[in-house]
This record gives sequence, structure tokens and C-alpha cells, in this order.
Amino acid sequence: MQAKMEVVTKDAEIGPDGNLYLLTFTESVMRRLERKDLKNLSAMGIKIDIIDTKTHKLIRSFDIDVNTECFGN
Repeated sequence: MQAKMEVVTKDAEIGPDGNLYLLTFTESVMRRLERKDLKNLSAMGIKIDIIDTKTHKLIRSFDIDVNTECFGN
């Protein structure tokens, strides 16, 4: 039996506005392996989710380029 790897949050920070910013892979490695998409596994898509820390609701989500620097990295 093998555990499935699902979408993973790569990094997170609380912004100056008090919201939580999550840097997340848009697709799991396991899903790409299942459909035999083995080309350039390191260039997986990423997105930023912005969460209201008071209501815990998603404010906004958007895809970003894989080469974009985020959270000081």
C-alpha cells in the first residue's frame, strides 16, 4: 500500500494586512506520475492562496510563474 501525495503547501506567511498567504503546488507529484507526465517534475505549477485569518475564508487565489520569488526566497 502506498500513501498518495496530495497538494502541498510549500511556504506560508502572515502579510502586513494580517491575511495568511500560502504558496502551494497546484498539482501533486503523484497525480503527474499517475498520468505518466514525467517531463520536468521540478517545474510544477504554484499558486498563492490568500486566507482571511479572522473568518478562515479564501479571499483570493492566483497562479504564479514557477520562477517567481516569493516570501523572501
